[in-house]
Amino acid sequence: MTHTDRRSFLKSSACMVCVLATAGCGGDAPGPVDAGRVEDYATGVLKYVGGGVAVGKDDGGLYAISTICTHSDCDIGEDGELTQDLITCNCHGSQFGSDGSVITGPAQSPLDFYEITIGEFGEVTVHTDRGTDSSTRVSAEDEER
Repeated sequence: MTHTDRRSFLKSSACMVCVLATAGCGGDAPGPVDAGRVEDYATGVLKYVGGGVAVGKDDGGLYAISTICTHSDCDIGEDGELTQDLITCNCHGSQFGSDGSVITGPAQSPLDFYEITIGEFGEVTVHTDRGTDSSTRVSAEDEER
C-alpha cells in the first residue's frame, strides 16, 4: 500500500467511525417525539419518553429535557436515574440538576431543553430540533386549540 493509499484509507476509516458513532449514540435523529397525552403527566414527575427525551411537569407546566449525557452520549433514560430534582447517568456518574446544569462530572456541559407543543386533543409532542430555555414551560391552557 502506498503512502497516499494509506492516507486515504485512514481518512475514510476515520469518517466511518464518526458516522457510526453518531448513528449509534445520542438518541434518535432530531425531530418530533410523540410523548403521550397531557393527562399522562403528574406534577413532580420526570418521565422518560424515548428518543433521548424526558418530559416533566411542575407547577409551571410541561417541559422536555434531553436524556443524552453530555459526557459520552449515554442515554440516561435507559441507563440512569431520573427524578425531577436530580438526573444521574450511570455510565460514568455525571449528575445534572433540574435546570440541566452539571452538578457532578465528568460531564462539562448542561443538558438541552426542547420545545413542546400540545395538540387539539391533548397530545404532547417534543421537538428535539427546536431548543428552548430551561425555564420554558407549556400548559394545556397556554396552547391554542
